[in-house]
Amino acid sequence: MLRLLVFVLLIFITCSTRQQNTIAWRNFIVHEKIKLPLGHDVTANTLSLNSFPLYRPTFLFYLHRGLNKASVFNLHTGELIKKISWESDGPNGIGYNTEFGYMHSFDSIFLISLLEQKIFFTDTTASVKKVYNIGLQITRPKGTYVHQLPGSSPSLSDSSLYLWSMKSFWDDFSSARGVIRYNLINQKAEEVFPYPSIYQKYWWDHYHTLSGSTALPGKNNKVVWFSLDPYLYLLDDNNKPVKQIYAGSDKLNPVAIRKKRKEVFQSEDYENYIKHIFKTGWYAQAYFDPYRNSYYRLGFYGSNKEYADPNQIFSNPFVVIVDNSNLNKIAEQTLDASVHNPLFSFVGPNGFYVLNKKDKLNDEEFLHFDVFRIQ
Repeated sequence: MLRLLVFVLLIFITCSTRQQNTIAWRNFIVHEKIKLPLGHDVTANTLSLNSFPLYRPTFLFYLHRGLNKASVFNLHTGELIKKISWESDGPNGIGYNTEFGYMHSFDSIFLISLLEQKIFFTDTTASVKKVYNIGLQITRPKGTYVHQLPGSSPSLSDSSLYLWSMKSFWDDFSSARGVIRYNLINQKAEEVFPYPSIYQKYWWDHYHTLSGSTALPGKNNKVVWFSLDPYLYLLDDNNKPVKQIYAGSDKLNPVAIRKKRKEVFQSEDYENYIKHIFKTGWYAQAYFDPYRNSYYRLGFYGSNKEYADPNQIFSNPFVVIVDNSNLNKIAEQTLDASVHNPLFSFVGPNGFYVLNKKDKLNDEEFLHFDVFRIQ
């Protein structure tokens, strides 16, 4: 009788937990369109963009790939308000491989060279104030390295820059940590958050091991995510988890390719793993919307199509998951990657902005974004 009572109680708790996350479903649709003018000396090609400031994102920072140039747009008016051009060499040089960045304010810009493992602290005058060395090298059999997805940016919190990380050649995640914190004061890099238990039973690699962080206004100022995990983890100022947020999809359930990595890992094994990611799917970055006090989470579905190229990973249909201020999931919208580019997304005054690739093809002098909102 006691066992039956415990069993019934467990069912009740489980159902109650699910019911808390099962509220009135809302539509997440295009509310408006916006286009931002490109100058004649730049292209739309980018690997990094972000909206700022953190508390009320009003401007968009757009780093033009391979040009050492950036554009800053006013999201209220759609105007190009600032063009920045950095030197490649000399005391204000940022090199030739600086393709990721984060603009925190008009006098604080961080540019990152993943190849050289350097961070350049600069501003809108293109003056380089300081150069930091990240100092994390790929090692085997357990390698950790900074890896930003195209269109992504790091985040700034508690005098530290939080960078995305990826694991390679790991067999055991029981003691692994993700999300690289680079302390701008003592100039040291460390991984700050342990990988969740979902990683500890099988072998995972590449995009399946991505971890990242999103800065939040207020005391609980960071959200950490992992590319296999449907949950987001809300951290306090000491990087301690204070809340777990469900932001997953039943349509996205990555599976392992095998229990353990082969002892001898050949190039074809690496290619097969990329194919495996394409076939099974994964979660990508998360965003916080301070205007609507909401969270957005991206995820790529798996595909049954024939695999031919690693870039196909980003061609699969993707989902945008929305959680409200009560941390309940309220919407899940599938979008076509042939129309929208999920990697070039950001939060702005009017909602969640996603690049419209088709509109861009018909009007190459502008960047075209669809603005999604809950209805």
